[in-house]
Amino acid sequence: MREKLKSLLLVALCISTVVLLMVNLSLGIEDEQLSTSLGFYESYNADAQTSGSTVRPAKIAVGGAGGLYLASGGEASAMWSSVSPILSEALGSVTKITAIDREEFLARLNGYSIYTGFTFSVPFHMLQFWWTGEQGLSSVQAASNMALVEDDGRVSLVFCDSDKGEYYSADTAAGYDRFVEFCMSYSESNAFFAGQRDGYQMFVPYEPVWAEGAWFHVYSVSLPEYSEDGSVDEKLLSAFGFNPFLAETYFTTNGDIVYVEGYKALSFSSEGRVIYSSNGGSGIPIEGYSMLSGKAAEAHAVTAAANVLTRICSAASCPAELSVAGIDENNGKTVIVFERIEDGVMVTESDGYTAVVTVENGSITAIRLQLGSMSKLSESMLLPLDLASALIDGSGNELFVRCRVDGDTAVPELCWRRGGVR
Repeated sequence: MREKLKSLLLVALCISTVVLLMVNLSLGIEDEQLSTSLGFYESYNADAQTSGSTVRPAKIAVGGAGGLYLASGGEASAMWSSVSPILSEALGSVTKITAIDREEFLARLNGYSIYTGFTFSVPFHMLQFWWTGEQGLSSVQAASNMALVEDDGRVSLVFCDSDKGEYYSADTAAGYDRFVEFCMSYSESNAFFAGQRDGYQMFVPYEPVWAEGAWFHVYSVSLPEYSEDGSVDEKLLSAFGFNPFLAETYFTTNGDIVYVEGYKALSFSSEGRVIYSSNGGSGIPIEGYSMLSGKAAEAHAVTAAANVLTRICSAASCPAELSVAGIDENNGKTVIVFERIEDGVMVTESDGYTAVVTVENGSITAIRLQLGSMSKLSESMLLPLDLASALIDGSGNELFVRCRVDGDTAVPELCWRRGGVR
């Protein structure tokens, strides 16, 4: 009987040991999985909070002690560095958006303000995510023009969607003293809102325009240099997910070099154009996409596309700051358009935008990219607005400054749009 009890105890001890071992292994696996998940979300949120450059305003102005000051040239980048923390703080604290009419929107622009304008109507939930990492508001509203304004000892946010003619207001928790102190630091005025003076009826009334001519840089454009035999550096191929030892190489009659690996193709032209395409689900995977859904996945995909483009430009020794210029969703595909920014000015390439990226099922399946390096060459003064306005037809126009690439030079010019970007 005693031997039987010993045997039973030994069996029980073995079973408990095995159970404890399995529990420990299970917990270890769960901890590892949890750690991996948390690691992704930490990096996901960190990317969101530091990706304010995913979309940049094409114009920025401050309503200061002396009136409205509209930045030009390199001033725009310097001003953006100062106002982006204030804008991020305000956007991150918005929890409710209220519709207002145009008259109230215009009235709120008087006084201290920080004004920004975009080249397209940016979905507000994406703007909030890209600048703050927050996701929580509906995707109904969009912002083409936005301002932080003084509001009885608080800082409020007003914005409009000029494509739809809709206007909104929201309370924020942005620091009032810091906001006012920044606005008061601008004691001079060089601009005004179009609706404040006669003779500018061709613009939307909330369009900031310069009182005099503004100066912008002219740039020289240098195309990327490949090796003497026309091959592309391994780092650049790797940035697209190509294995330089497995990809097959071809040359077209135009002198373009083409790499093919499995279902992927990648071509480089001597003019700096790069075209990437993939079929069969073998594109550039977006890490963590499957862990997200809805608008969070969409916003993350855009940020990931921007990061991939930045990595590619760096590998090509053609660093560039890119900003989202449009998003289109259709039949399960998300097409994201990017423009280049130099000293706060959008750059328009000869064949359109700087980059177009297609995302499908959590992978980047197509890229069209223009590579090149830009360096300051000289300065050029734009035509004063009181003269340039005579060239603009109709009403409801918005004004933008772009550098248009023509051969090996990029020259600043005035552009305008009516009812949407183009």
